[in-house]
Amino acid sequence: MQKNTIRRRKKRSLVWHAKRLWSIPIIRILTAASLLALLAYLMFFSGCGKQDEASGTVSEDNSSDVVSDTVSYPETSDAPASAVVSLVFTDATDDLTDVIRSDAGIAVRVSDMTVLGGKNMTGRIYPASMTKIMTVIVAVESGVPLDTPFTLTYDIINPYYLAGSTITGITAGDTVTFADLLYGAVLESGCDATEAIAILVAGSEEAFAERMNAKAKEIGCTETHFSNASGMYDSENYSTLGDMAIMLCYAMKNETAAALFSAAEYTTAATPKNSAGYTFRSTMFGRINGDEVTGVTITAGKTGYLSETGHCLASYAVSNTGEAYVCVTVGGATRWHPVYDCRDIYGRYASEPDTSSAPEVSLSDG
Repeated sequence: MQKNTIRRRKKRSLVWHAKRLWSIPIIRILTAASLLALLAYLMFFSGCGKQDEASGTVSEDNSSDVVSDTVSYPETSDAPASAVVSLVFTDATDDLTDVIRSDAGIAVRVSDMTVLGGKNMTGRIYPASMTKIMTVIVAVESGVPLDTPFTLTYDIINPYYLAGSTITGITAGDTVTFADLLYGAVLESGCDATEAIAILVAGSEEAFAERMNAKAKEIGCTETHFSNASGMYDSENYSTLGDMAIMLCYAMKNETAAALFSAAEYTTAATPKNSAGYTFRSTMFGRINGDEVTGVTITAGKTGYLSETGHCLASYAVSNTGEAYVCVTVGGATRWHPVYDCRDIYGRYASEPDTSSAPEVSLSDG
């Protein structure tokens, strides 16, 4: 009897204490909040893997392991051009050994990607600052607004200055826009600008190089690997003449990229440390006007130089009939050899009789 009585008294005591606790308002509030949090948690995870298809996210409850390739691009970004391009070699492809002064070169007709001629077209090259063609492609497709500000630090600029690499001339600690960096990278070939672009877009140059490699693979550049955004020599930063031609063709389908590679000069707006802004001038259009070949306008391009590569140039030209061509050369002994080579190649394949009705083409000044 004693044991039963004690047990009943214990049970009654627990109920009594529970009622007392529940009578306290804060206890009721905390309990209700906990239940709501648990309900929200369960509802969230029950909906995972069923995102809107337009968002481009991967569906986790698919029955297969296939990953969606759908990607959403912000309205401020140019949409990517169609991917995967292959060069077409034919029996009519010319040997340009006696035409090209540089060690190697390739000429491509853009409309059907036919290789018209070349010299030492196979084999790995170090693309030098032609690397910046892919840097621009990844940057303009990133969705970063062109007016996004960025401050170039001493730590970004000084290593390139000490190495004797090309820099834009932007003062350490000054703030410019994403567009300014892009023009500085293309026109002045500034390595400080490419590192700034990489940090702004991907957080680091290493992460940006991963995006470059993914994009190269996506558009059919199967013999290319990038380790940096500037083109500074690295044994793991390599490509081929054909892959570089594909990159430039792809870039010129993008309105923003085409404007960058077609600009002869560009001046930034006033900056906190430079009321006059910074003026960048094209390393290519400083050597060529674009109208040297009758019936052809050389509209865009990117130069490069490494002691391991020599002088190089990837250029884009349009004939009076509207046909577009790309020429890529590497291994020039002087800075003028690539210019002479592209002039002679376009004269051979793209030159058309000049007529009075041919539209006048002017270069964009950015």
